[in-house]
Amino acid sequence: MPLRRAAGMCRDAVILSLHPDRYERVMQALFKRALPYSPLVEMADGDGHLFVDATGTGRLFGPPMDVARRLCRKVRTDLGLDPIWSVAPNKLVAKIASRLVKPVGEYIVPATLARRGNAARNKRSWLRCRSTWFPVSNTGI
Repeated sequence: MPLRRAAGMCRDAVILSLHPDRYERVMQALFKRALPYSPLVEMADGDGHLFVDATGTGRLFGPPMDVARRLCRKVRTDLGLDPIWSVAPNKLVAKIASRLVKPVGEYIVPATLARRGNAARNKRSWLRCRSTWFPVSNTGI
């Protein structure tokens, strides 16, 4: 919901000012913590998502789910944030999955489910997989 509409609906709401510099610092801190796990780490444009390509890192760090859990644990201890995360075979599916579990949670999308295009309809099947991309969202700020 747009802020202007929310303020109109709730006249007693206190609207805090934005702090883009803080968001930028946190995204840089997340980026710094993700780099040891993959040579390919991408920040999405201003939406709080960080994509880590875990392809080919299994011998070093284990399956992508382990990498995601390890990275989230590090973010929790170092930054005091509880990131939302998902593991999926591509960035689009990973981003959609992470949005489904907001404000707190995690999703693991099997590659076979994502290929069939049933990801949005069959939520109960999203339990175990071996995949490559996961976003870490800094929505805990």
